[in-house]
Amino acid sequence: SQHLQRHPKVAILLDKIHRPNCGLGRVSIDFSKAMSEFASQNNSLEFSYLVYGKNGHQHLRHGQVFRLNDLYRFVPAHYDNFDVLHLLHQTPAFHVAWSSKKVLTIHDLNFLFTKNKRKARHYLKDVQRMVDKADAVVFISNFTRQTCEQYLKFYPHQILRVIYNGVELPSEPPRQPSFLTDEVPYLFTIGQCLPKKNFHVLLPFIKLLDGKYRLVIAGENNTAYGSYLRKMIDQLKLRDTVILPGPVSEAEKQYLYQHCAAFVFPSLAEGFGLPVIEAMLNRKPVFCSDRTSLKEIGSNHVFFWHSFEPDDMLEVFRQGMNLFDENRSKAAWQYAQQFTWQKNAEEYHKLYQELLQGDPCC
Repeated sequence: SQHLQRHPKVAILLDKIHRPNCGLGRVSIDFSKAMSEFASQNNSLEFSYLVYGKNGHQHLRHGQVFRLNDLYRFVPAHYDNFDVLHLLHQTPAFHVAWSSKKVLTIHDLNFLFTKNKRKARHYLKDVQRMVDKADAVVFISNFTRQTCEQYLKFYPHQILRVIYNGVELPSEPPRQPSFLTDEVPYLFTIGQCLPKKNFHVLLPFIKLLDGKYRLVIAGENNTAYGSYLRKMIDQLKLRDTVILPGPVSEAEKQYLYQHCAAFVFPSLAEGFGLPVIEAMLNRKPVFCSDRTSLKEIGSNHVFFWHSFEPDDMLEVFRQGMNLFDENRSKAAWQYAQQFTWQKNAEEYHKLYQELLQGDPCC
């Protein structure tokens, strides 16, 4: 009988796809969308998507979709003999029995900067276990790669590579959020309210601006740190100045970027720094910390806060607002164009092929 050659099977674990408001959820949606589009024009590999939750996979038209069952948090899922299994982040909640090759994407080791030593050691052990089983490890920035090489052990047979995340502005038309009721200019920032985001340093700084600007901090805020921010807003009598609207829709987020006076991002721990690039694509001045990956991603297109003393922050802000002009805006916008999901999907596709051929080129 004639032997039919089958296409190699690649499975992508999307256990966070049900959470569009968190960074990894967003990455899962945008990456799988780009990969599904790329695969539809390039049928050398057969794709399966392992998804959790009820929604968020309408875009996965090309390839099989398997639903993850809560049981697989404890027992490995046996779906199919996959030739490549791609774990999209370093802390998957589910176990999948894989066959041949395994790709692991590491976004960050932020716990090193945000957790106590004992917890950090425990998390590091977990990530090392994931690395031990991988044939290829991808980092989303050079900063993440350097941090990983410092704290984790890699092996000669592994392919190690940096592939930047893509950044895509929402396709739906911007919609004005109901909490913006007047014309007072505002500074914008976004993220889950967690201590690593360092949002509280913006409060004494905005107070120094004396009512010239409001501050909008969008993102999930029913957290302990969110309560801390609310308390601090009351203490500093900033209730009329600072708005904490909670999560916003993609259309509202787009409006907030488009109409803000500047984007501010004092984060202490990032693996990439998606909002910084989103702000550049919207041609806005960006003020951010110089910690972790932000120096690399911000490059020379943002204004860096080296200190979080309110006076220092104000000084950098004033200088930056004076310097920011059409030329700077255009240069930042052009720089930000390099981060596309299409390019990201192509580079992963190439990596899957390399693993399947079994001869790493690098």
